[in-house]
Amino acid sequence: KTSQVLIFVHTINHGLKISQRFKIPFHYSKVGMDERHRIESGYRKGSIRKMVATSTLCLHPKTKIITKDNLLPNDH
Repeated sequence: KTSQVLIFVHTINHGLKISQRFKIPFHYSKVGMDERHRIESGYRKGSIRKMVATSTLCLHPKTKIITKDNLLPNDH
């Protein structure tokens, strides 16, 4: 299985800098719904292996939080 990297940032400005420097998608509040869906779907399917995101990625009720030891449903 190919590993994936998800970089969480606190600010849009910081996320934009990382996204542009490494040419990887950035998931944040100002991204349109179609683009957001494309990024989420690509990451879930594995076609997007690296992604930058703010906490907006965790706001969806179906988001799963995976830790080293377990899988937890999002409580939002």
